[in-house]
Amino acid sequence: MSDLLNAQQGLNLSLIWQRLQRNPRRSARKIARDMGILPRSVRRILKTKLHTKPYKLRKVQDLTARQKNVRLQRAKLLKRRNAGGDLGDIVFSDEKLFTIQQSYNNQNDRIWVKNKAACDSELFRGKRKQGAQSIMVWAGITETGRTPLVFVPAGVDINTEVYVESILRTSLLP
Repeated sequence: MSDLLNAQQGLNLSLIWQRLQRNPRRSARKIARDMGILPRSVRRILKTKLHTKPYKLRKVQDLTARQKNVRLQRAKLLKRRNAGGDLGDIVFSDEKLFTIQQSYNNQNDRIWVKNKAACDSELFRGKRKQGAQSIMVWAGITETGRTPLVFVPAGVDINTEVYVESILRTSLLP
């Protein structure tokens, strides 16, 4: 009986390894469902037998080799200018649009209740509205410190003229 069990475990081990080789993003739950075994067994095999660990994907900017090279050259130029004390006329700025809307993560947000059927179904819905209220904020950093925050009025499209007149002339130059 134990020989049969060991043979089955070896077969499961090799099948799981083959599936990982084809698609390392496949979840343990999906592998278990496809193979007809418990998800807990798949996770145990992945961890103890195959010595793998699950990692979450990170969001990164997709850059071409040319874009990476341009960024490297600009960084080297900034480093040379900084060494010579020549950063007085550089402004690092950015703007951010803040929306007034609850955010939720359907992977990590949980609702703890004793009986789901006894609760209002609205409790289990994460709602989003189109055109939610928002505000845009601009800020900058210079050699002498930070600029005041600039709150851009709602409905204003930021183009060259608005950026120069409403933000740079009124907030940066003074």
